Amino acid sequence: MERNFDFRKRLLEVHQKNRKNEAVFKTIEGVEICLGWQIVYPDDACRLLKYAARDLREYFEVSMDIYLKALPASKSDKNAKRIIITTVDRAPEFKCEYDDASSYRLVVKESQIVVCGTDARGTAQGVYFLEDMMSLNEGPVVSLQNICRRPLYSPRMTHSGFGLDLFPDAHLRVLAHYGYDAILVFTTDINMTPLGFVDFNDLIYRAAGYGIDVYSYSYYHNSMHPDDEGAREYYDDKYGRLFAECPGLKGIVFVGESMEFPSRDEHTNGVPRHMTPGKINRDGRPFPGWYPCNDYPQWISMVRDVIRDKNPEADIVFWTYNWGYVNREARLELIRNLPTDISLQATFEMFEQFHISDTVTVRCVDYTLFFEGPGLYFASEAEE
Repeated sequence: MERNFDFRKRLLEVHQKNRKNEAVFKTIEGVEICLGWQIVYPDDACRLLKYAARDLREYFEVSMDIYLKALPASKSDKNAKRIIITTVDRAPEFKCEYDDASSYRLVVKESQIVVCGTDARGTAQGVYFLEDMMSLNEGPVVSLQNICRRPLYSPRMTHSGFGLDLFPDAHLRVLAHYGYDAILVFTTDINMTPLGFVDFNDLIYRAAGYGIDVYSYSYYHNSMHPDDEGAREYYDDKYGRLFAECPGLKGIVFVGESMEFPSRDEHTNGVPRHMTPGKINRDGRPFPGWYPCNDYPQWISMVRDVIRDKNPEADIVFWTYNWGYVNREARLELIRNLPTDISLQATFEMFEQFHISDTVTVRCVDYTLFFEGPGLYFASEAEE
């Protein structure tokens, strides 16, 4: 019997043990990496490059039962077969054909393997791809090749799979191996989440070592309309202060149900749930968080300004998650009026209707694999 939460131990296993199978990998044509090869990184390598080199060394030890040295270039043996981990600014001859951030070139020759990223994040992803190929080959064999790869999109965000807003280093490493380049932390105040204290700046620093950005997911209570006297100071004390105290935050995500404010759109009851006794809506109109209110553009513009005053590069993400059920024109009118220097996020598959039988109809829920998508809700907003 497994004890509760024992699954967490598996989530912290970055590399699986004993993946080597000679019956398989000895039949594969390519370069075999064995004892004597060296993993080499630049003398002035950043933390991410060093971590990637050490990760590869650990992979060989844990998964392939091969013990290699990982060391800076000046201390390496120039006559040894080497896996070189570098970036294009140090090795322009291995420049990737893509200029996208996190892209990389992988070159495999008989006595040398080069992983060269457009940046350190790209290099790290190239290292993880190299590990994946050997895992698929069930041994330390890689075919001769010269390829370039790039991410399909960025940011690719996730919450913690370990526990709500819990991100131990090993779990961050696992997420990086899966290609995630951003994480979300629910935020009720600086260093505070719904479950308690989290040191945001420590999390930002640790995540950066694995090529991962940190986004705040707003759980702040917003009790003022942008037109209210003192509203700018009020929101500066919330969001401006957050980005002043945590300058490494990549951005913030706003979702209707989690950050609603006292809207004056007459289609809503005008009162956020957190300001409603018992959170019970006795009005026939929805809470502001469940309707594309016509003053959301005004609200997001004010919050954008107080945040960008502290961090001009902050990514402001506005997510239309809660009102996909609303008529098309009301949703698209909101999008037309939003500021254009923010990111828009729409849920890919939600709100579609399915007729399972003549008498049973179901609505497609969010994040399902049941429906390929895109849903009409997503398609209409993406087109707009």
